[in-house]
Amino acid sequence: MTRPYLPAMDALEILREIAAGRIGVDSIWPRQFEDGDHADLYVMAGGHRLVIFNDGGDLDYLDNMTSADGRHGKFEQWVAELGGSLNDPIRMLSGDDEKALMTILAAAPVAASRSGD
Repeated sequence: MTRPYLPAMDALEILREIAAGRIGVDSIWPRQFEDGDHADLYVMAGGHRLVIFNDGGDLDYLDNMTSADGRHGKFEQWVAELGGSLNDPIRMLSGDDEKALMTILAAAPVAASRSGD
């Protein structure tokens, strides 16, 4: 079964809502924000499931997202949609929004297991 597509701009808006605190983060797994850590972060936020690649303490790119309404998008689709890897939803956040998102994720409760596949 093919899930409806989640466009990059919709994923970006969800990230902005999380960064602004209008969508709460329910959990994150694992807790890895230190320098040298390179891993996917699985985030549950208001019914949305996100997988963000953490590259040595930085949010590098949004690997994929399933919105609360079931739409799904992934990095490769967004790169094709927007014309280049520098245009994924994480990189489209303002510096302030990215800092706010990092702060919110760092304070989020840690889940017992991953939940963002």
